[in-house]
Amino acid sequence: MRFEYLIIIIYKTISSSKSRKRPRLDQNANPELENTTNICYFNSLLQCLYNSQSFFDFITKEKNKDSNGVTSNMRKVITYMSKAKEPIDMFSQLKNILYNLKKSDADNMLTQQDVSELFVFIIDKMFDETRIIGNLDKENFLQSIYTTKIIALFYSHFYCRITCQKCQKCQNFNNRDEIRNIFYVEKAKSVQAAIDESTLTSENIKKDCEKCKISCLHKKESQINYQSQIITICIKIYNNNLQKINDKIFIEEKIVLSGTNFTLVGFIEHRGNFLSSGHYIAYASKNGTLVRFNDSSNKELKKEQKESILKKGYTFMLFYEKIQNTSK
Repeated sequence: MRFEYLIIIIYKTISSSKSRKRPRLDQNANPELENTTNICYFNSLLQCLYNSQSFFDFITKEKNKDSNGVTSNMRKVITYMSKAKEPIDMFSQLKNILYNLKKSDADNMLTQQDVSELFVFIIDKMFDETRIIGNLDKENFLQSIYTTKIIALFYSHFYCRITCQKCQKCQNFNNRDEIRNIFYVEKAKSVQAAIDESTLTSENIKKDCEKCKISCLHKKESQINYQSQIITICIKIYNNNLQKINDKIFIEEKIVLSGTNFTLVGFIEHRGNFLSSGHYIAYASKNGTLVRFNDSSNKELKKEQKESILKKGYTFMLFYEKIQNTSK
């Protein structure tokens, strides 16, 4: 009899434990984000980050001691997005993310309404909060990639190659100033062309050559040494006179960066004549389709609409994710 009671108690304990399990997070949901205070730039950024598999996996599992930190608040908002059945009040979420900023800096961030500036702020803050070894920072990049996942997710590292044009002696060295979590590129015919022009740079400089023992002309080339899991590209859509450049740019669903293949996660379009005003909308690539997110509304586009949007390419900011090599 006692044995039967014991079995019943164990069964109830297991059942109770199962019932307390957290609900499964659904990344395939199309969350609706409210825009009551001109925060479409924040909503658009969140939709793109939410659609990145590697970022979603990281942020939903990351535990950070600072409950008021950017990392903790990003985890909360991404979790809300995966479970919400109703539109989410995003202004309160943005205020939480900017919580530790001085009031003047937070007000400036809200006033500027610059999605690229907000992205850099969020990722840099998450970098600071998730470092395991305190004395390692972005200057010690190659060591840092093993201490924080955020580096591997967003920061690409460049190195320089300098070749003497007389004796062809070549020197390679890491460029500590070239650690990027965003690529600012000029408009080109396509995203691939724009990123190639930005990353495959070279110039001629004059410097002393150790082998020639004289000052010689050298070719200085900048190349990527380490590609992050997520490549963020910001297209320069304004010229030096702050006039908007409305040239089209073809958006490829696949791009290649230093021999590594990346696939489109999503992109942000800016509508309006001024960067600090106008309206932002996001597009996310989901299972071969393209979904348009306009704050609290979303629409899955037909094949013809998708092709037209990618061909027009009035994009401001794009996110590509590294394609995992599944071959053994």
